[in-house]
Amino acid sequence: MNKTEQRKKIKDLFLDFTDNGYSEIICQKAFDYLRKRNISTVMSYCPFQKEVNVSILNEMLLKNNVIVGFPVISDKDYTMDCYYSRFYSLNQYGIIQPEKDKFIDKSKIDAVIVPLLAFDEQCFRLGRGKGYYDRYLSDYDGLKIALAYQMQMINKVVVDNYDVQMDVIISAIIFHIPFVHIGIRRTPVCYRVFEMRRRFISFGYSDNPVIVLIYDL
Repeated sequence: MNKTEQRKKIKDLFLDFTDNGYSEIICQKAFDYLRKRNISTVMSYCPFQKEVNVSILNEMLLKNNVIVGFPVISDKDYTMDCYYSRFYSLNQYGIIQPEKDKFIDKSKIDAVIVPLLAFDEQCFRLGRGKGYYDRYLSDYDGLKIALAYQMQMINKVVVDNYDVQMDVIISAIIFHIPFVHIGIRRTPVCYRVFEMRRRFISFGYSDNPVIVLIYDL
């Protein structure tokens, strides 16, 4: 299955999908995650069609004095930059974006909230196909986060050499994290993090599951 086929499959799943309050849960988890990291400047986006309603998270961040910028795209070279403004309009794709008021340099952004259509256990995302975010994130050193419904998870996203992996993908019940350090070894699997009194990462190693305690989510 190629990326075009994967996109169609996910879009078909959304035809009869209703949010049922999941956006509030996901955004609260994302807000708690960011707050623990003392984030001061975030690049987010305005939700499009049936994406997780990230506007809820944007409002939470703004109420807590976090600077929230939004992407402005250029169709000439398929690039984008981050701006903060009080004025917004629809771009050529029907997505809300700010006017070019206050430019926010990429080096000043602590975290980028990235939209997606689908994702896999390695925290690779399937976007809408234009490559704006992959270009923007190719030299970005900050935190890369995506919010998703669990139904958007697929077995494996078709990955090209320019695709950028997310640091964490947050759904209503699970944090998906592509790598974790265990001693000096990096284990390239996705960890499912469940909300409990103490949070566990459970990952498969051969046929024997291993449990590792973590405290910094």
